[in-house]
Amino acid sequence: MLAIITDRTDTDLTTDISDSHTQLTCHKARFILSTAEFERRELARRHGAPTTATWLKRTFGLSRATAYEYLGVGRKLQHFPQLAQAFLDAEFSYSVVRLLLRHMTDENVEELIDLARKHPLTELLELFAGQDQPNSKPTSNKISMVVDPESGDMRFWGRLDPERGAEFIAALKDSPLSEFITFDAAEEDVPDDRAEAEELNEEADFELAREEPMPGSRSRFKIGMPETISTSFMELINTVRGRPTKRARVTETSSRSLSPEAPVTSVARQEGASGT
Repeated sequence: MLAIITDRTDTDLTTDISDSHTQLTCHKARFILSTAEFERRELARRHGAPTTATWLKRTFGLSRATAYEYLGVGRKLQHFPQLAQAFLDAEFSYSVVRLLLRHMTDENVEELIDLARKHPLTELLELFAGQDQPNSKPTSNKISMVVDPESGDMRFWGRLDPERGAEFIAALKDSPLSEFITFDAAEEDVPDDRAEAEELNEEADFELAREEPMPGSRSRFKIGMPETISTSFMELINTVRGRPTKRARVTETSSRSLSPEAPVTSVARQEGASGT
């Protein structure tokens, strides 16, 4: 069966990829909208599951994060039938649909759909950068981490508000390697923190930690960290450890937001506040 693909000419292979992507988008749109309707009709219990997300996990082998993400997109699309139809027609990719839903309201539906027809995803990301999202909550300053119990490798991620983010970048740049550091914005759509955290906890494969990425390389978790930035980050940590301004007690604990097997470091500050 593989010969059907390997024997294709360059032109036919390119055409197959384009056609397959169109069909994939159509089927994905139908799947997402159908699961949202399945949830609206409250059919999960008829199939022996407490929720639609659980049914999706059991029936189709989806991760928890993916199940909740698809349901969230499907619910929003039910409120915007014009965008839902465009998705069903494979006019927009899933990434474009998710981006539009973050900014779409009853008043700007036609405007955003028209905008998406004129610009590719990379340009849409730039156009929407810095714009407030409807009903969005203030950015919470949060850093999470997962430790592989076998290898000890650690993966960490988080989100900072603009002020704390600027302070963090300034701290990285304030190092002997500052002249070598560059910061590039991620061009791809970034998943929600909660969904990404859940997916990281469920998969916990740590393949990226086992293989050092090339400077500036891309990974499934957005743009890889250039070696100079990584080195500067470790210098920042060593500086803080070498010249602590406050006494802190470091303990091993577990967080409800992470898997029970994933130990995280909890720092209890002198003032009584604690951070994870």
